Amino acid sequence: MLTNDNNSSSENAKPRALCTSWLAFNDPQLALYQAREAVDAVTLDAQHGQFDYTSIVASIANIRLAGKSPIVRVPVGDFSLASRVLDAGAEAIIAPMIDDAAEARRLVEFCKYQPIGNRSWGPYLACAVTEEEPEAYRLRANASCLVIPMIESARAVDRLEEILDVAGVDGVFIGPADLSLSLSEGRDLNPLRADVVSSQKDILRICRSRGKRAWAMSVSPQNAKYLSELGFDLIALGMDVFHLQSGTRSWLAELNNCVPQALGYGR
Repeated sequence: MLTNDNNSSSENAKPRALCTSWLAFNDPQLALYQAREAVDAVTLDAQHGQFDYTSIVASIANIRLAGKSPIVRVPVGDFSLASRVLDAGAEAIIAPMIDDAAEARRLVEFCKYQPIGNRSWGPYLACAVTEEEPEAYRLRANASCLVIPMIESARAVDRLEEILDVAGVDGVFIGPADLSLSLSEGRDLNPLRADVVSSQKDILRICRSRGKRAWAMSVSPQNAKYLSELGFDLIALGMDVFHLQSGTRSWLAELNNCVPQALGYGR
């Protein structure tokens, strides 16, 4: 479950931030490997990644097998896919480019059952992977299947309160890359821009005032630590593509430092 438990003995300690891996590659085995790590969740990116419905279903089953929470980011406006992956056992939906309350309400319609939304009944795969009876799933679904719009534009920041006040919206996820493009009017792709950082703090404060979750994407281990210390509830630990690139580059850099130049390294 995507809840922030406080394991500290101090009454004033903040609950620790949850962490999610973020996958673009649509291999269910990779989802299993990541779910076996010390993360709380694995996010499957169907917006910018290669996931289709079949690979999402198989990956959700593997993530559940490892005892972790499956999250799916759907493509822009593809709310019908949100319903289908919830039926397959996803625990949360991240929906990109939600800019106002009307779009948030439309998202909720596909993700929450009556009386909050109008999600159609059919969570048979979800019941199988969670080993629940249908009635047990029905009773908990509206509370435990999370609806998380992305805040990644100046318009969304300006309308954050109305988005959060939509019944069925459980929190928001900050997309710092697109937010930097929006705030700079397309002039600067920089997730660490001062106005992005300031917006992150404001978004967190407003989420807290309304009792809603605040999730964020990190761009480095240092940034992840910073977001955790600010008090975000969940932090995405970068994308698998970037981890693969950085891991390869790290090995090559170490190799270049260790192997004699005569072998051709470091030229």
